[in-house]
Amino acid sequence: MNLGIFVGTYMDQKLDSKGRLSVPAKWRERLGTEFFMVCMNLRGSTCIKLYPQDEFMHCVEALDDGTANEVYEKNKIFFSNAEECTLDAQGRFTLNARLKDYAGMENGSTVIMQGHKRTIEIWTNEGFNTMFNGLRTDTNFLDLMDAGKKEKPASEEQTAGV
Repeated sequence: MNLGIFVGTYMDQKLDSKGRLSVPAKWRERLGTEFFMVCMNLRGSTCIKLYPQDEFMHCVEALDDGTANEVYEKNKIFFSNAEECTLDAQGRFTLNARLKDYAGMENGSTVIMQGHKRTIEIWTNEGFNTMFNGLRTDTNFLDLMDAGKKEKPASEEQTAGV
């Protein structure tokens, strides 16, 4: 089943001696053979995110919101930490050496690949644990879902108890 999203977590994915990583087979079609890699800091840890071309273009468009200085800074950071990637016939791609170093990854090491809706995140074990431990695990999942819903207009709230 391909819903156009990435779900699941793949532990102990091995970077080979050439810095190549294999994309799980069930994610390859959605990711495409040409995609983008962006290194970023999330929740105090650095990861590499893989973006299908269409999702990358949505991010590019969103970077244009804000003042001229904000747009310049966001674009400078985002594009300087981005690279184009291509899958080989075995479903592997090579991690850019600079971004790999920045994310604390080494050839021959293991990483965690996690589906994150429309992107794939690649973490070191330590980075993943830091990020995951920073999540609000004390919050009820249903409360988190409710928080994303739109608030009722004031007129509905006033009549709701009548």
